[in-house]
Amino acid sequence: MSEPLPFPSVERTVTLIAISKSEPVVLQAKVLVSKRHLLAVVVEGQDDAFFERLQDAPTTVLYEEQDLSLVVRGRVSGRVRPDRLLITLTTEPKVGERREFIRADILLGVRVEAVPPHVASEEAAFEWLASFPSDPKLFSFLDTPVDLSGSGARFSATLLLKKGELAAVTLRLPPGQDPPMVHVLARIVRGRPAKGHEGLAELAVEFLNMPEKVRDRLHHLVFQARARILGVADLTTVDD
Repeated sequence: MSEPLPFPSVERTVTLIAISKSEPVVLQAKVLVSKRHLLAVVVEGQDDAFFERLQDAPTTVLYEEQDLSLVVRGRVSGRVRPDRLLITLTTEPKVGERREFIRADILLGVRVEAVPPHVASEEAAFEWLASFPSDPKLFSFLDTPVDLSGSGARFSATLLLKKGELAAVTLRLPPGQDPPMVHVLARIVRGRPAKGHEGLAELAVEFLNMPEKVRDRLHHLVFQARARILGVADLTTVDD
């Protein structure tokens, strides 16, 4: 008999899809308490009226474990302190989609910089990337649609790079996101001039050893975009 799938672990960042008045509300939350049929999560930046809307709302919890996206369903059953929700779980975890396949087109600011020749290893490239500043005002971005997943992306850029090269990809996230941008080391999977756009390139990249907090943030953006465009059913379908 196979091992049961895990419920979300404490300190894990999860995405909540709650149905309020027939409309999906997509939130990012951090798990504070995890029991077999109960989660306590913290949701920041929302007012009292927002939490009142979610009372008794059917809720789907999406989270990652290894290379899988897992799904468990429940209902908002209470509020503890101003920013904490209790979710009573009504199903066992099930496998959703492999997380590298969960993707959406999102308008982001993009900046690409090739790893300098003197940076001779992937480890040194991570150290170089760690020195980048965290203020988006210090960078110039190309605003462009990004075909984004937690494992890679495809987008237009002002720099043409070859397959196999390493690059720093900086993404300026939509307004209201914290942090406002992320720096990611990436390997070029495909690079070619963009058709019909002189001076631009089309790049496809694979993200390398992305921190889980950054990956969770990008997955949340993808879930939000898919909820808006495709509706909640596409996000919460799992194999029986």
